[in-house]
Amino acid sequence: FKMVMEMIRQPGFIPFLFMIVIWGMGESAIGNFLFLHIKALGGSSTLMGTALSLSLIGEIITFTIANKIHERIGPHKMMLLSFLVLFAWLMGLSLIREATTIPFFQIFGGAGFALIQSGSVAFVNARAPQQLGTTAQAIRGGIMSGIGVGLGSLISGVIYENHGSVFLFRNMSYLVLAGFLLGIGIFFTNQLRDQQQR
Repeated sequence: FKMVMEMIRQPGFIPFLFMIVIWGMGESAIGNFLFLHIKALGGSSTLMGTALSLSLIGEIITFTIANKIHERIGPHKMMLLSFLVLFAWLMGLSLIREATTIPFFQIFGGAGFALIQSGSVAFVNARAPQQLGTTAQAIRGGIMSGIGVGLGSLISGVIYENHGSVFLFRNMSYLVLAGFLLGIGIFFTNQLRDQQQR
């Protein structure tokens, strides 16, 4: 427990946890209400299945090249890129008025998920003590999929019930943009601290 607290108290780690909570909240809006959105636009069940399949294709492709992306830009920029992808995904869904366009947009969704997973895993690996590798990843996954997605599902449900899917996706895109700005702040703070320590 002591080592877990020491890891969490590392500079930038708690803001990182806030980042992945925000990402989980944004993603949960799509995960829970995309098919209802497609149905509201007049889309068929076949279209819903196609959207899911294309999302998985984007995810597989990005996971395949994740190591190369990590080597080129590093974990923090991978996470920042995932926020931009999720922002574009949510904002795009709020603007699209033709259901048949949505499946092609879903490739972005899969790519964003692969980027946040790969980037956040690498981020935690670089900061967790060797003895806490599995525990640290469990904390990361629990925070994002448990707190982030769980809280996002609750909030998204209330918003959807009262304002519909377009309002939901657009406002979740603003939340994700705030998460991106938080990530930018963390990145430059870390850069400044590293320069001061040299």
